[in-house]
Amino acid sequence: YRYLSEKFKGQLLGTYLADDKKTDEDRYAYHVGHNQRFSNRWRADVDYTAVSDADYFDDFSDELLFTSATYLRQNASLAYAGDWLRGEASYSHFQTIDETIPESTRPYTQEPRVVLSTNLPSMNRFKLYAYGEYNNFQRDDRVSGPRTDLLASAEYDLSALYGFFKPKVSARYTAYSLENVTEGLSEDPTRSIGSVSLDTGLYFDRLATMKGKDYTHTLEPRLYYLYVPYENQDDIPVFDTGETSFSVSQMFRENRFTSADRIGDANQMTLALTSRLLESDSGRELIRGLIGQIYYFEDRRVTLPGREEQTFGRSDFVGELYVNLTDRLNMFNFLQYNAEDSELDQFRTDLRYTHGPGKNFNLGYYYVNGGLDEQVNADLAWPLGPRWDVSARTRYSLSDSRNLLNGLGIGYSACCWGLRLSGQRRVDNQSEYINSFMLEFELNGLTTFRRGFGGTTVTP
Repeated sequence: YRYLSEKFKGQLLGTYLADDKKTDEDRYAYHVGHNQRFSNRWRADVDYTAVSDADYFDDFSDELLFTSATYLRQNASLAYAGDWLRGEASYSHFQTIDETIPESTRPYTQEPRVVLSTNLPSMNRFKLYAYGEYNNFQRDDRVSGPRTDLLASAEYDLSALYGFFKPKVSARYTAYSLENVTEGLSEDPTRSIGSVSLDTGLYFDRLATMKGKDYTHTLEPRLYYLYVPYENQDDIPVFDTGETSFSVSQMFRENRFTSADRIGDANQMTLALTSRLLESDSGRELIRGLIGQIYYFEDRRVTLPGREEQTFGRSDFVGELYVNLTDRLNMFNFLQYNAEDSELDQFRTDLRYTHGPGKNFNLGYYYVNGGLDEQVNADLAWPLGPRWDVSARTRYSLSDSRNLLNGLGIGYSACCWGLRLSGQRRVDNQSEYINSFMLEFELNGLTTFRRGFGGTTVTP
């Protein structure tokens, strides 16, 4: 059921299967989504999903995203957005779908999380920023408690047509009030760390003419230096913090960790080069390429529990290449190359064709960790006429020499109702094949009725 008004919108979704023959139990799934706008500054959101059992999405979902999910987020929030101040208060819980995940690695509830941040205008090229967060992490029989995190920074922004120069200083204070701590560790650990950084770059361009048409070719070198002193953080628990995967954006981050439980020490410099080819008359970007690498002047001693210090002197090379082949066809490539071991760590390419609404074709390939994971995938959605359409998708593992997913669907749409028949064969979390067929009947603007057939499990 979906609803909409001037001030709010939302949807209520639910399925229920009484006395399932497979499990001899009642099975269900439901979702509540609500977005409320009280004014131009205040809003509230609810996003709550729950299922009866861990195998529900394996048996009934036709979305690969859900069949591989391990947690369901259950969240409610209230937010304010002013001219110079933003704030949000939220409550978050998680339902664990995969019961094989150890208790020690399951996410904490956040009850509540309160965030305040500034959005101040620049003053004589100075940008001032402040951020504060209170987050009460709770989990039964584990170290728990509130975390208060405060951050303040000042940046001088000297930007011009030919480049930019942005020095920045930051200070961060984090405090905990813990219970259920390991004997010998503090119940009230605190941490204060400052940092300095410099982000600077230049912009060069030249005109080029090819086949009678003018183009602009650019070269954009960039240097980013970061210094964060080392502080031992072994007595601080890890509530919601992980280490970021290496990417282009990660080369310019102030913290290599995702949240406040760890602040990474750093004495490093990133060098990157971007080049673009644009149409001079329209400014349309035809080609964009980037390559970059981090050079480390000191070992990185701050780690997550169980991890070793990082001692290598330079990061992998990362590169991106975007090519706008035509108005309808584009290609994106990502490369991560380990120069220390002369090995390709990751490569991904995606080819996308769009020919208007409902006309899409995607073809992708990715390679990870020396071939440990290598896949190709393809997706197609295309109309067969004014009322009929077809969709298809496939995922194939080159490393395992097996199909991970094959799906095909055909749909019919009338003025106020629609019908879709689809089938798929995919691999579940236990590496077994599941075959399923689905018939969907939709009343446009109201709801969808779905009936599944099959759900057979076959050992490959």
